[in-house]
Amino acid sequence: AIFSLLYDLYNKERIRWLVLFPWISYILSHSQPSYLSIKNVFAFSFYRFWMLDIHGLNIIYSLGDNFWEFIGEPFIGDKATYLIGVLHLFLAISGLLTVIWILKYLKRMIIIIQSKKLFSWLFKNVGMARFYLSGILIGLGILLTGSGTEIYPHYLICAFPFSYVFLAKVHFNRKKLLCVIIITQMIITFSFLLYIHQQGGALRGDYKRTYQNQLQYQISN
Repeated sequence: AIFSLLYDLYNKERIRWLVLFPWISYILSHSQPSYLSIKNVFAFSFYRFWMLDIHGLNIIYSLGDNFWEFIGEPFIGDKATYLIGVLHLFLAISGLLTVIWILKYLKRMIIIIQSKKLFSWLFKNVGMARFYLSGILIGLGILLTGSGTEIYPHYLICAFPFSYVFLAKVHFNRKKLLCVIIITQMIITFSFLLYIHQQGGALRGDYKRTYQNQLQYQISN
């Protein structure tokens, strides 16, 4: 909201904020308990989860301890092939490359800030994709991190699908690598769904038993 306000003021656009008043009133009158800590500021959880999500490396959040069994998939008889583990390793390496390219881009950002053209770069004649990305990464990311609140991976649902737009923009000139990353994530996603189906859930993760498995378990007991 703050980022949008700055954008509107910079471009001298009419501000249509009236519809937000009921929401602001609701937020102010429905406070919730919070657990703030300076440690959460320096954990940089928002950006860590952002990078893990876009590279498909945060599936352990759903699988819990079942993740270590999952990376052994597919099994041939009783033997683990660890193909899923190899695919995760590839995504981890691609993640490191992404970080390197981002650091190079940040050097350009420092030059822009030093030249005192930051507001012009942020708000002048930008496309909607970059507007939302900047609003989320700078506005939401910095404010949420700086608030000291504990951040969980599912908080980044509010950034969907722009986290993946960000990945596409980072690798815009490396389309082959981007395609391989997407295909790899598709294979892991398919394997994840197949694993849940075959195992009847993930007893040591978020999924626990699937509904069908729960019915069978109740009947057998």
